Formats: sequence, C-alpha cells, structure tokens
Amino acid sequence: MYPIPAKSKLIIDSNSIEFTQMEIFNISGEKLNSIKGNLKSVDISNLPSGVYFLKLYIETKAIIRKFIKE
Repeated sequence: MYPIPAKSKLIIDSNSIEFTQMEIFNISGEKLNSIKGNLKSVDISNLPSGVYFLKLYIETKAIIRKFIKE
C-alpha cells in the first residue's frame, strides 16, 4: 500500500491476491467506509488529515494496515 502519507488515493499492490471487501476505520475504530470488490486503489480525498486503518478481506481472513492521510 502506498504512498504513505497519502493525499487523495491509496494504491494497493496486491500482486495476485484478490480482496473481497475493504473497510476504512478512523483511529477511534469507527467504520467510515466499506467497499466491496477487488480494487487496486482507494479514493481517500474526502477524509480529513489523520491516521486511519484499512481492513482488507481475503476470503475468511482479514489484514489491517495503518495509513496516514495528509
């Protein structure tokens, strides 16, 4: 996932892994956005500056990555 920090878009470099869903959470754990499907980028332009978490679902597993929005 790059760039970190990001201004308007996060690029997800997943090689051959296909995600079924993605969710964005704020630092308090509140879900802000849920996206279904295998995307290669996520628009974060509507988020205020801060620290966030991106939760990526792969079949029955989930990966959580922290990112910073400038």
